[in-house]
Amino acid sequence: MEVMPQGPCVLPEADQDGGSANTAPLATETVAERYLRHLDKDTLLVLGAGTIEMRKGVDLFIETASRISKNAQGMKVKYAWIGSGYLPDYDFNVSVWLNDQINRSGLGLQLTMLDESPAYRELIKRCDLFIMSSRLDALPNVAIDAMLAGKPVLCFENACGIAEQLEPYPDLHGSCVAPYLDCTDLAQKALDLLQDPGRRNQIAELTLAAAENRFQMDGYVARLRELGKICREESREEDSDISYILDHRLIDRKFHTTNTSLSDRTIAQRYVLSWRKNIYGRKPFAGFHPGIYFENNLSSGSGRDPLVDWHQQGQPSGLWQVQVIESSPVLANLNELSVALHVHVFSPEFLTPILARLNFNSVRPDLYISFSDPDFEPEILRVSAQFDLDPNLRLVPNLGRDMGPLLSELALELDRCYSLHGHVHTIFNEGVHVPAMREFLQINLLGNTKLPMLDRILSQFVQQPGLGMVFADDPNCLGWSENRDQAEALAQRLGLPPLPVAIDFPVGSMFWARKGSLKSLYELGLNWDDYPEEPLPYDGTILHAVERLMPQVCMANGYTYAVAHVPGISR
Repeated sequence: MEVMPQGPCVLPEADQDGGSANTAPLATETVAERYLRHLDKDTLLVLGAGTIEMRKGVDLFIETASRISKNAQGMKVKYAWIGSGYLPDYDFNVSVWLNDQINRSGLGLQLTMLDESPAYRELIKRCDLFIMSSRLDALPNVAIDAMLAGKPVLCFENACGIAEQLEPYPDLHGSCVAPYLDCTDLAQKALDLLQDPGRRNQIAELTLAAAENRFQMDGYVARLRELGKICREESREEDSDISYILDHRLIDRKFHTTNTSLSDRTIAQRYVLSWRKNIYGRKPFAGFHPGIYFENNLSSGSGRDPLVDWHQQGQPSGLWQVQVIESSPVLANLNELSVALHVHVFSPEFLTPILARLNFNSVRPDLYISFSDPDFEPEILRVSAQFDLDPNLRLVPNLGRDMGPLLSELALELDRCYSLHGHVHTIFNEGVHVPAMREFLQINLLGNTKLPMLDRILSQFVQQPGLGMVFADDPNCLGWSENRDQAEALAQRLGLPPLPVAIDFPVGSMFWARKGSLKSLYELGLNWDDYPEEPLPYDGTILHAVERLMPQVCMANGYTYAVAHVPGISR
């Protein structure tokens, strides 16, 4: 994104008074013109301009004028605001209160509110200071006009874009920019300039020089043309990438999106644009992470689409592409494995689908169920009995969501006593997307009537001694978001190498793991005091950091990870 200050804009065939060159001058003198005519030459004029509304900070202009007036002893100073909308007899939302403020501040004879008028430019020329009192204004034309007229322009930091334009000029910034909505400081800066004509002239000259340097319409238009050429070339590259993806059928639409109404071209367009801007990126097919490929193979300014580049480079292997477990064969005698499954129950009503999915598989893992509400126990036992299961129950504090019960209650025991263990939960939050996510994770990690995913996952663990972790392949490429700082702190304690930018992790914190693959995390010694109390924020806690660190821990312990994907299942 590039932010450019525009230059002064003069309409074609327009004179400096804002009217058409062919239009006769107004016969009636405006209030603003009369005000100028009666203004003494030796009177200092402080001017503000803009429509009468809260955003423009007219009340802040009045407050600043009041503070200047109280300290400008022996000086002839007048204040004027020009702009439409000042109707104190009719506007009871803003104008009536501004009028009241003027009178209560004792400025009735010093501060004049002027309606919009062709005399605006003459007022700019006549004023000694221009105060831009807006609460929020990107780059107001009135301030540009004042600067190009060589008038010191005073404004608030973080409220007006003029403050940013003055940053490269220390003298101007120090003399003209006050802290956010600090009328006391703004008034003092104005008073300093009003009391010192030499300093005021010096700032005026610097202001004009800065304006002529920053606000050049010719340069502005030229840069727009340059950006247009850049955008045109980017569009050509995008079209080329989209065509390449379509021609080579690189996107598995059933995995990539759940929107069946989108055309293949629209899907490819959205994919290319999302990764060009790195916003809401999704995987094109199971097992491939474009962000990880980009980080390891492309420079930030390359403009190359990671999927297209990967395919054109001969589909090289690396961290960006991991094994996908979907239709692999199931080994016999899996029941000889020592396997445990930990289920944390937030809501007993959602325990039944989890236990039912175990019946789609030949393996019967030892079942550990944790919960924080003692009233849940009868229902947990009733549901478990329906499936002829005798769970090991653990009543735990209501801390750490599902990860606390695992890490601070069961992890070391499971890792010591079993070759493989899994972790699932009934999901904490409820919302429009939660049922779909619950089904997505449970089907991928446990299975459905057609695919015994638990058997398939355990078979891969048996066949691959180096496989340390398996989790569902979420098509969304989520990142560290607000959790990077927490993750960095934990990574240092775990002795992990520098963390990458793009990551894959078990979204929803559900997974299967081999004995020892997460050992360093389990031995970290997190206890119940390490977890924040409910209600937890959406992001930015130690729990969110742990979730994202698990694959990094697995790899640091010498293992690889794989992802589970049931064809046709996405979210």
